[in-house]
Amino acid sequence: MEDYDINRKGYHDIHDTMANIDLDYGSALAAIFIETGARAPR
Repeated sequence: MEDYDINRKGYHDIHDTMANIDLDYGSALAAIFIETGARAPR
């Protein structure tokens, strides 16, 4: 996540389509959310 290029072409503009979505980043982010939820106190 530290090297994510927020200035890349297609970042929330008219080129922001499924062809330009970074699925690896999305799955890593989902894993972080899942792990956080699993470790959260109940």
